[in-house]
Amino acid sequence: MRSTSESNRNKYVQNLYQFQNRAYEKAKLESDALNLTGISISTAEALTVQFLLSTWKSLKHVEIGTLTGYSALAAAFAIGNKGQVWTFEKNELHIAAAQRVFDLLNSIDHPAAAQIHLCAGDAQLELVKIENQGPFDSIFIDGNKAAYGNYLAWAEKNIRKGGLIIADNVFLSGSVYEDVENSKFSSKQIDVLKKFNERLANPQFYRSCLIPTSEGLFVAEKLF
Repeated sequence: MRSTSESNRNKYVQNLYQFQNRAYEKAKLESDALNLTGISISTAEALTVQFLLSTWKSLKHVEIGTLTGYSALAAAFAIGNKGQVWTFEKNELHIAAAQRVFDLLNSIDHPAAAQIHLCAGDAQLELVKIENQGPFDSIFIDGNKAAYGNYLAWAEKNIRKGGLIIADNVFLSGSVYEDVENSKFSSKQIDVLKKFNERLANPQFYRSCLIPTSEGLFVAEKLF
């Protein structure tokens, strides 16, 4: 759960970007309605993803963990009308909420609407179905924490050399660097994230930085 100070900071950033379109607002309202505001990507994080993908000139982007569609919108707006976004989600309530957001985007005739492919199901099983569309330019990982190692293995196979890997929640609420009593994360999740972070930090394979957001945002360029 975010602290009051962090919530106020997020609201401040969100207010700075009030010119965002109705689809962004809808995604936030959907996450509020599902009581998922605490785990939804913040405006600052979404804008960071959007800026990075735009700078990297990504045209084929994969996302693991749609939630209510906020980060998928950021990706689609960054890529422009010549690219595509594949976003994976297995929770049926989240899928329905995200679809309502994307339907709104379509109703206002935004060119990004046709770019987003909402893929239902467990990404560990479903990712193989889009491999023939690759190689991909970028991936945003924000799904099942115990599967981060599997997601990275897929990315290393399917993201192009020089492509971008972005991962959220890599601190696991401090569990990767502190002995957190009664952590909500399992020992398996903690071990997976530690190995995941060590891999992205290895200069033999990646040029990277770990942005110390409250939950940790890893940004890495694939060098092989």
